Amino acid sequence: MVKHLKHGKAQTFRFGEGQLLLRLYDKCAEIAEKSAKTRNCDLRGTDHDMWRIE
Repeated sequence: MVKHLKHGKAQTFRFGEGQLLLRLYDKCAEIAEKSAKTRNCDLRGTDHDMWRIE
């Protein structure tokens, strides 16, 4: 398992490698980091982390 932190807070967890890989991450944090489109998170009424699995 690999854990990525941002400002001391866990943001992404990665399990496995290559073709067998699972990634669990905070979707709202990713959106906020890559663009100003946090509206997607606001529409869902979330004021907390929203985790996604790929």
